[in-house]
Amino acid sequence: VYNETVVDLLRPPPEKGQPVGLPVVERNGLTEIKGLEKAPVASAADALQLLYDAEINRAVASHAMNCASSRSHLVVTGHVVCSHGEDVTEAKLTIVDLAGAERVNQTQSRDGTATLREAGYINKSLA
Repeated sequence: VYNETVVDLLRPPPEKGQPVGLPVVERNGLTEIKGLEKAPVASAADALQLLYDAEINRAVASHAMNCASSRSHLVVTGHVVCSHGEDVTEAKLTIVDLAGAERVNQTQSRDGTATLREAGYINKSLA
């Protein structure tokens, strides 16, 4: 979640002029993000490679307190299906990494900069 917009880090950033965010749909008490990439993996190495691929598309910026500050919240969900004969077990694991609250005076973010705008969205979403 970057600047109040849901993006899929497994997809390359959209071309200029194309919609950036994915639609969020709430139905029957469940929340779904339409259009998310679902990538099957067969091993831990495959899953780790997906995380590396997503890291390339993640928004980071430097400021006075951190040279690679995350500018977004990250949600990773894994669906695991194991089968032994006719027995099938399914599980879902969700990991959430929230961007930390920004102390603007300590980060030395300046008026009109992207870093200051991002800090505002980060702080607002954590309130």
